[in-house]
Amino acid sequence: MKGGHFPTLSANDYLIQWLNQRTHLPGVLACGIGFSNKSTASRSYAPGFPTECLDKTWRYVGDMFEVAGLHRFAPHHARWIYERAQLYCVRRTDRILFCAFVALDLKPEDAAAVSALFAEFKGQQLSA
Repeated sequence: MKGGHFPTLSANDYLIQWLNQRTHLPGVLACGIGFSNKSTASRSYAPGFPTECLDKTWRYVGDMFEVAGLHRFAPHHARWIYERAQLYCVRRTDRILFCAFVALDLKPEDAAAVSALFAEFKGQQLSA
C-alpha cells in the first residue's frame, strides 16, 4: 500500500494466529500455547477438553519446565501418555510452549503432520 503502513502483529498475536490456522489436524484433540508471561491460548477440537481446563494445564506444564530448569534438568519437550490420548509439549528458548493432546491411534500420515506441526512451532523464533 503506497504511503501507508501495514499493521504489525505482536509475537503473541502472531502465534495465536498460527494456532488458529495450523492446528486443526486429524488426531489433535486439543492444543494451546503457554506464553512466558503465564497467559495462554487454547483450542479444543474434541468433547471433554474445556478451554478453561486446558489453560490451567498449559500453566502447570510451564511450571514443570521452570522447576526442572532450576534443578539443572532443562527439558525441551515432555510427553505424558494416558489411556486414550497423549499430551505432548515443546518449549522454545524464549520460554513459550506449545502443547497438544493427541489421539493414540494416529495413522502414520497424521502422526507425520503432527510432528511437523511441533517442528514448525519450534522453528518460529520471534522477537517480542
